[in-house]
Amino acid sequence: MIDYYSSIKEVSGLNTNRYEPKARFQPSKYDKLLVRRLLHRLKCGSIDMDYLRNKQKKPHEQPDTKDPFLLWHGDEEDELHMRKGPQHIAPPKKPPPTHAESYNPSEEYLPTDKQLKEWEELETADRPHGLFVPTKFKNLRSVGSYQHSVREAFERCLDLYLCPRVMKRRLNIDPESLVPSLPKAADLRPFPTAMAVQFDTPAMTYSVKSAEEEGESKEVEETAMVRCLSVSPDGQYLVSGASDGFVRMWEVQTGRLLRSWNIAALVLADKKDKDEEKADENENETTAKEEDSEQDKNKPKPVVSIEWNPNSSHHCLIAAVENCAVIIATGTGGSDDAELTDALLSSAYNKRSAAGSTGGDNANINNSRAAKAVKWLPPPKTKRETPLSAYATFSGPITIL
Repeated sequence: MIDYYSSIKEVSGLNTNRYEPKARFQPSKYDKLLVRRLLHRLKCGSIDMDYLRNKQKKPHEQPDTKDPFLLWHGDEEDELHMRKGPQHIAPPKKPPPTHAESYNPSEEYLPTDKQLKEWEELETADRPHGLFVPTKFKNLRSVGSYQHSVREAFERCLDLYLCPRVMKRRLNIDPESLVPSLPKAADLRPFPTAMAVQFDTPAMTYSVKSAEEEGESKEVEETAMVRCLSVSPDGQYLVSGASDGFVRMWEVQTGRLLRSWNIAALVLADKKDKDEEKADENENETTAKEEDSEQDKNKPKPVVSIEWNPNSSHHCLIAAVENCAVIIATGTGGSDDAELTDALLSSAYNKRSAAGSTGGDNANINNSRAAKAVKWLPPPKTKRETPLSAYATFSGPITIL
């Protein structure tokens, strides 16, 4: 975690490896002049070593014998001067005069007869200008003496005498010392440094024939174990293959299960026809072996491997169950990638339909060597799923190899 805010002040690394200039090691000319003056005054006797050592605030001055002085000068006057009393507090300043107190105010400040009658009925403190009434004069020489000057001066003296005043002392406090220092992010651990998302895989159930009761089967529920994982190139989706034969697609950020496909059931459905033909040829086998084989068939086959298409424009994946591989369309293509994915999957869809119509598994393979190793098998027809994206066309298993 990056410490964007910290109480530790770090010096910038710019120009820190440079040597200090040579002028900083040379004595100042002003200090040199000050030392020369102090030496001259020390030689003349106007100052002493106590003044240089800051023990004496003012230099020693010899009294002039010509000036008159008191013979009976005692300590009484010194006590009067040194006595500490209440500190003098300056009175507050009066507010400056307004436009209404001018000798030639504008018309908007002059009161009407109705306003003058209303002011006379009010008390002095409630009037807008107190005892003063705005009046307009032609010039400054026409202004006479103010009739309420003595009264206002007396009231101000009463205010200064009766109203208590307190000296406010300003504290010189560094504002940075009031703010608490921020600790380092590393000291605040343990705290979550990564987001943990839980993906809950549902339990699998399958039927098994009981050995005690003949002809009856019981359902067994087991927790599916994840065998393989694969992440989409954009990191938005996660695909898992479990031991119950299901391929599940999750949303990475929320852990929500979006789609699940039973790949093992598709592979077993394609092998039923071949198993029936083999069962007709091997009629002489023991019944115990047949029961064991039926139990193995009922148990789902795990998904051994799964891989997302590394090309980000093709939204499909391939899953392996036993010796078969199933191509699955995820249906997550956007507006730009949906056409490319549909073009790729439509060719595979056409090949599986051609293989199913001709009846041969290798009718759609042109290369003879590839026809011996790979067979395109159409999966059983199921209900068509709705793709997650509105632009996609295919969703679900496309073909079996």
